[in-house]
Amino acid sequence: MPSKKNKSNNKKKPGANPAMLKMIKKQQELKAQEEERIRLEEEEERQREVEYQKQLELEEEEKKQKQENERLKKEQLKKEGKYMTKNQRKKLAQARARLPLYTTTSISKPKVEVNKTEDITETKINIDKNLRSPICCVLGHVDTGKTKLLDRIRRTNIQDKEVGGITQQIGASYFPIENIRQKTQELSGKMDFEYNIPGLLIIDTPGHESFSNLRHRGSSLCDIAVLVIDIMHGLEKQTIESINILKEKKIPFVIALNKIDRIYQWKPPGDTKDISLRESIKVQDKTSVDELEDRIKGIKGELSAQGLNTEICFKNHQMKKTYSLVPVSAITGEGIPDLLALMVFLTQKWMSRKLTVISELECSIMEVKTEEGLGTTVDVVLSNGILKEGDRIIVATTNGPVVTNIRALLTPQPLKEMRVKDQYIHHKEIKASMGIKIVANDLENVVAGTCLARIDSTDNSETINSKKDEVDSQIENTLNKIKCQEHGVFVKTSTLGSLEAFVSLLNDEKIPIKGVSIGPLHKKDITKASTNLTTNYPQYAVILAFNIKISKEMELLANKQGLKIIPGEIVYNIVDGYKKFSQTIKNKKKEVQKDQAIFPCVVEILGKKFIFNNKNPFVFGVRIISGNLRIGTPLIVPNKDIVLGRVTSIERDHKKIEIGKMGEEVCIKIETEDNSVTFGRQITDTETLYSNITRESIDCLKEFYRDEMTKDEWYLIIELKKILNIK
Repeated sequence: MPSKKNKSNNKKKPGANPAMLKMIKKQQELKAQEEERIRLEEEEERQREVEYQKQLELEEEEKKQKQENERLKKEQLKKEGKYMTKNQRKKLAQARARLPLYTTTSISKPKVEVNKTEDITETKINIDKNLRSPICCVLGHVDTGKTKLLDRIRRTNIQDKEVGGITQQIGASYFPIENIRQKTQELSGKMDFEYNIPGLLIIDTPGHESFSNLRHRGSSLCDIAVLVIDIMHGLEKQTIESINILKEKKIPFVIALNKIDRIYQWKPPGDTKDISLRESIKVQDKTSVDELEDRIKGIKGELSAQGLNTEICFKNHQMKKTYSLVPVSAITGEGIPDLLALMVFLTQKWMSRKLTVISELECSIMEVKTEEGLGTTVDVVLSNGILKEGDRIIVATTNGPVVTNIRALLTPQPLKEMRVKDQYIHHKEIKASMGIKIVANDLENVVAGTCLARIDSTDNSETINSKKDEVDSQIENTLNKIKCQEHGVFVKTSTLGSLEAFVSLLNDEKIPIKGVSIGPLHKKDITKASTNLTTNYPQYAVILAFNIKISKEMELLANKQGLKIIPGEIVYNIVDGYKKFSQTIKNKKKEVQKDQAIFPCVVEILGKKFIFNNKNPFVFGVRIISGNLRIGTPLIVPNKDIVLGRVTSIERDHKKIEIGKMGEEVCIKIETEDNSVTFGRQITDTETLYSNITRESIDCLKEFYRDEMTKDEWYLIIELKKILNIK
């Protein structure tokens, strides 16, 4: 016959719950697994320490053996009279290091006497009228000095005029062959060839990560490219992306290693004239030359990992198989003659068929501008064909395709940038390749980033309609690619390319988009965006406007409706502004709904002797067996459907705390409005208590406290949903 003690032990513990017991067992198993993992890691660490000590001892032995061998070798050389001092070895190494950079192998040519008064430019330039100017695209990571390099060649200052110093649009500059010949004149005798092309049209692309689409768009126009790498940093994220674009499109390219002026103790040239790389190297100290060689060697290794064989430009004798490296400085102009001559040489030698002008028009719109005295104009890149004053063209607008006549064809002065207002040259006819400003009627709503079409005299109505559909489809195809959500922000940009870039950045930042459009801000845009004010998503009641001028009328209308407009000329600043706005809205909403936030927790009462007050307010000791117990948490006994009340105080070791953590034993105070509940009647001293979570509290945690919740707490919510029958 069992004793009373045994009988009491055999009794089923009140308050026990199968799901709870299963959860506790699972946690114990996880804890055991974690302890075993820690033990194994400590064992592995001890083993590594032993092996490390053995390795040190082995290296010490090898070092001693090496020193002994060197001593014996030194004695042997002294006996043979071949021993060299440290200073002698240094001089020999210096001579060997300098030799490859100063000498190149070339086929000797008979000397030809030239009259000093003879114009060398005329003797070297023989322009083929059937050839167009090659289009060169400049790509690379942000801040590698792409625009600064072009500024040095043009003797302009575009980079400092860019908003934030960041290129965010595609720019084009034309370099006549006469100017290129003057800049490369000092290479005469080292790199001699006839100049047959009319010039070079160079396109500058953005380097920031978000402008990948513009790099794609720019590279699609070009015949040859210059990949700019910061010689001090090597390959970076957008460098690798640019390499992949060029390889994908099979575009030949030259690699400019910029910022050689930052090499330690590098000596800049004495005057402002651009000088060749070899002339620059001649005046440098050995330490600077050594560092240059080391950095070139490191970058060659990085490029090799990307599948590119490279060589310094004047040592490259297999230009079809090996990419040329040209160290340059956008600040001092060193290496620029080498870079220009190499681009002309490569395009003339292997691209004569591709550079032959064809009748089919290829013309891309870069930007839409309002010019004083000209009205609304479009800046375009004419990459093939011929444009004439009076031509009828079809352009894509926000209101559909528009047919208009070219009133004027304008180009900037040679070596000037299309994006900078200056004195223009008027043309009756322009042959590719060229950056052009077109003056025509009805250009106000033209979408930059699209291609225009020309209506030929032989085109019938069916052909014209087909061209209209083709032009219009460019906008439709781009907008269709953008995935809009039921709830999100509205986006306005000035060009098609910047829209693609901005949307890409917002997607990366996980900012949902409800609608997009191109062009000026209208009343209908504000009306659409204001619909978010009537929903439960006030953080999306905003228009993000990139490179858009907001009229006073639109600003007042938005303020009246309570709509936020965040304008800007740098996409990153707009995103930062939206994040601050969204966080402010979220904090206000979080403050309003903070009482709904109930964190998951399971506690068990420590026993009768730890119940210090059995009536309202209850005071008793508990052990936190899962989750974390916070002040304000309502506790419930689920199997009896009794809500005990809210925790108003937590103490550990007689000190008040805000949060009790899993595994801790704490004393809690619970207050309730129901005075009928007491210990010994409705509940016992062995109950397991749960936080009284609800569907609303779970949604509140998801929206406002996701970052404060641990993975274990989310798992606990899943278990509590089953116990409390929450759908």
